[in-house]
Amino acid sequence: IITPLWDVEGLALIREKIAPTYVTLMSPLKKVVETQWFSLKDPSINYVYELEKYVIENADGIMAISQAVADTIANDYGVDWASLESPLRVIPLGVESNIALVDGKASKGNKKKGEVELLYVGRFERRKGIDVLLGAIPALLKEYPYLSLRLIGNSDVYDPLGVNFWEEFKKKHKSDEWFSRIRKDGYVTDKELADAYAQCDIFVAPSRYESFGLIFIEAM
Repeated sequence: IITPLWDVEGLALIREKIAPTYVTLMSPLKKVVETQWFSLKDPSINYVYELEKYVIENADGIMAISQAVADTIANDYGVDWASLESPLRVIPLGVESNIALVDGKASKGNKKKGEVELLYVGRFERRKGIDVLLGAIPALLKEYPYLSLRLIGNSDVYDPLGVNFWEEFKKKHKSDEWFSRIRKDGYVTDKELADAYAQCDIFVAPSRYESFGLIFIEAM
C-alpha cells in the first residue's frame, strides 16, 4: 500500500502492520509551517512532526518525489536515511501527456502583437510566493506597457494573519491604468492549462519551498 506523508494517513497501517506500506514523501508539515503558517503557535503541532517522523522511520519503504525533499526531511526531522532498514527510492514526478505533447503552437488567444505575457500557476499562498510576485507587478507593468500577467490557480487562500493576497492587491490597484493587463483565472481545464503554458512568454514561480515543483517541468 502506498500512502502519502501528508496528514500521516498511513499511521494505522504502519502501526498495525496490516500490509507492506510505502510512504511517499512530499512537503513535510514542518516546512509548510515555516513557509506558510508562520504565525502558528499551536504546541500540539510538534506531535504531528513526531508522527510524520514515526511513519517515515517505520514504513516498509520510502518513495521520495525528489532528492531535495529527502534532504529536507533529514535536516528538519533528524532522519538518518543510511541507518534505516527501509529502502529510500527517489522517483521523480512526471507530467500528463496532454501537457508534455503540446508542440508550442497553441493559439495565441487574445494576445496583441508585441505583447509579452508572464504566467503564474499555483495557489495564491505565501509558500508559492504570490505575495512576492504581486509586490513586484505594479512597478513592472508601469515600466513596460507591452507586458501582461496571467494568473492561474485558487485565489481563495488566506495567510495565517487572515490576509487574502489577491483581494488586498485588487483593492489597492484596481483603479490603476495597468490593472487591465492582469488576467486572473481560477481553476482551468487541462487543455486550457497546456495552452496557457504554450502561449506565455515568461513563466514565473517565486516559491519559497517546493518538494518537487511540478509546475517547472510542465512549463518546460
